[in-house]
Amino acid sequence: MNTLLLVGLGPVQEFIERARRTRDLWFGSHVLSEMSRAVARSLSANGWQLVFPAFAPNSPDLDHCDGMWAHRESGPVRPLAVVNKILAIRPDTGEQTTTEHAAAARREAMGAWARFAGRAVKNAGGLLRTDLPDGHRPENVIEDLLELVIAWSVYGDAHDYNRARETAEAQLASRKLLRDFQPWSGAERPKSSLDGFRETVLVDRGPGGELPEAARRAARDFRLGDAEQLDGVGLVKRMGGDPQQFVPIATVALGPWIDAILERVSRVGPAHRLGGEFRALVAACHDFDVPQCDPRAASWLREFRYDAEIFLDGRWPALDFGRKSKRTKDEEKSFGRRYVEPFLRALRSGASPNPYVACLVADGDHMGPTLSKLGSETQHTALSHRLADFARGARAVVEAHHGVLVYSGGDDVLAFLPVHTSVACADALETSFQEALRPIFAGPADVPTLSVGVGIGHVLAPMGELLALGRNAERYAKHGDDLREEEKRRALAVIVEKRTGHARRWRCRWEDKPHETLKSLVDLLAAQEIPSGLAHELSHARSRFPDPKELPTDLFWAGALMRDVGAMLRKKRPDGADTSRLTLDRIGLRFDPEERYANVAAKVDAWIARALIARALADSQRPVNDVLGEDD
Repeated sequence: MNTLLLVGLGPVQEFIERARRTRDLWFGSHVLSEMSRAVARSLSANGWQLVFPAFAPNSPDLDHCDGMWAHRESGPVRPLAVVNKILAIRPDTGEQTTTEHAAAARREAMGAWARFAGRAVKNAGGLLRTDLPDGHRPENVIEDLLELVIAWSVYGDAHDYNRARETAEAQLASRKLLRDFQPWSGAERPKSSLDGFRETVLVDRGPGGELPEAARRAARDFRLGDAEQLDGVGLVKRMGGDPQQFVPIATVALGPWIDAILERVSRVGPAHRLGGEFRALVAACHDFDVPQCDPRAASWLREFRYDAEIFLDGRWPALDFGRKSKRTKDEEKSFGRRYVEPFLRALRSGASPNPYVACLVADGDHMGPTLSKLGSETQHTALSHRLADFARGARAVVEAHHGVLVYSGGDDVLAFLPVHTSVACADALETSFQEALRPIFAGPADVPTLSVGVGIGHVLAPMGELLALGRNAERYAKHGDDLREEEKRRALAVIVEKRTGHARRWRCRWEDKPHETLKSLVDLLAAQEIPSGLAHELSHARSRFPDPKELPTDLFWAGALMRDVGAMLRKKRPDGADTSRLTLDRIGLRFDPEERYANVAAKVDAWIARALIARALADSQRPVNDVLGEDD
């Protein structure tokens, strides 16, 4: 007889998404991955064969990794993330041995947390209170927040494997609904800024909000805001690693624009005013100890690695500076006006970067049914290897599009990207997913697909809002609105939430080539062949027509709407454009003369949504083109 063991660690999203900075977000996912890796390592050492992840005994992928890089004989490599559900099998294993091995795996997972917590406590130094109760201490607080849940089932031969797996999956799901809650001994202290739930573990501030000297140094190193508070979990996320190990979100959003600046500065030479202002800005960044990121954090990082928040004038009053700053508080408050503003004036037309960023969330479709369909341990191991190949390659795909990968494990991806590269990245990830899995399936129709959501929000929006945008877009990609089952999933969805208006969203299935469809509109907008306000004009005109649900088959209103759209194209044209080319076919909006009203209205609505999304992408690309195209 064989025993199949499932170990689940969670709740995952609740733990990861409590974040204010990309560093908190990335490190939270890294810690969970390392705890899962510790579980896998413990089970493997006790003779269990790992199926998910399909690591061989003594595989270097089982070695713990405290930070961004795993050190191997061949050199440093990025560690492969381990998902929060471990599946393993072992022959001739009784219930007592199974529970003992599961308990040992739990101890290893908690030991991994303790290792990160100890490092965070050391880095926090004088920031950490010395009178913390045991339950509030960073090394102990995990006991109440995270659960390690196990389930197992026994089976005889390979034909019975899938039944055992499904039984264990059902048991695990049921056990998760019965989460243990321990009593929490709270106190009348400020709550964590990450979630407002647990009390802060930081020392009290003085009457003016000031910290003791030792605490102030740690606060500057790890960019702790003047009013920010952290509980034990938040402290580990913020201070458990290297403060430079992840790219700030503003640097992701503005990265291509900064690259364009570097290229232009190189082109104009040191004697040009722009070159002089840029050198002065770089010197000031060094002098004021503007936070930097590790040059290895992303392959696209170039010589300017300072936090790009300095280019957002709305952030100037609250910019963070490191403890090595050689300037006074008053001088730090004037940094933006004194050093950034003159450089932006010298830049002229490219002086305003696009302050929006994309949160990309991807998830495989029908992975549960796929596991059941494959059915055997050998096939599941092969699938596990293929998913690992996809996860390993996801970083290169994201970074090739100037983004940063937060997490890639199995069929899940979370990343941040510049707005104008996000849709191309989503398309490349779906292609990579198909290519990775195709070899183990009988035909193309059997290969699972990837649904991808892209949420676009302001770079200064709270991290939780950006994550919610991405996850809402991913849900919309999978389920849409009132769709039949066969119309769900295998799609891209984009949601744009501007600060000046309500959210816009668009969904398109992969077979309809969403990237190409959007790119054609982006190119027309960039060439000014489509007026930037056309989508809003059409939206306003469309709102004057009846509800299609009331007159779905009406031909009169169908014809009226088609004529109205055609007339608007003839009337509203950009100055200097080749107006003979501005047709319905040119903008990708096609009608059948006998089409019913509901279909015509749906096509117009879809085009409006697509055009508004394309405009967001074009607005992101335009400042980059402006910088590169400036006449010097």
